[in-house]
Amino acid sequence: MRTYLECIPCFVRQALQAGKIATKNKKLQKQIMDETKIAQICLIITIIGILIFGLTYKEEFEETTINQLLSKEGNKGILHARIDYVVKNYPTTTLSITDGNKTTIYYPKATTFEKNNFVKIYAQSQLQGKKLTLFAYKIITE
Repeated sequence: MRTYLECIPCFVRQALQAGKIATKNKKLQKQIMDETKIAQICLIITIIGILIFGLTYKEEFEETTINQLLSKEGNKGILHARIDYVVKNYPTTTLSITDGNKTTIYYPKATTFEKNNFVKIYAQSQLQGKKLTLFAYKIITE
């Protein structure tokens, strides 16, 4: 069974319910909760969970280049590029960008970008027909 941080309140509630089923005596119920050290166990589980998250967390988008993104379908990354030209077809925008290599990127929103703007692009490569193309999730002017 996998345990998540969201499970901890249920563990405490289940221990309390078990104590209530076992006896109607409030003092004995409290003693059961104290003896099982549920609060301390929950704290330890929470700390372990935070440590594991901190050690295993990987950002979805990492700094990359156009060539690395276009090497495989589904690659995600952050590009720093200059806009060569912009085609504004409301509500989408098609950009030609360069980071040393040139490519076209599709953005599903209308923009105010202009030629020679430097931008930070959160993009993913996707198969369109038989060709890998880049689609932007977010574009920020630098």
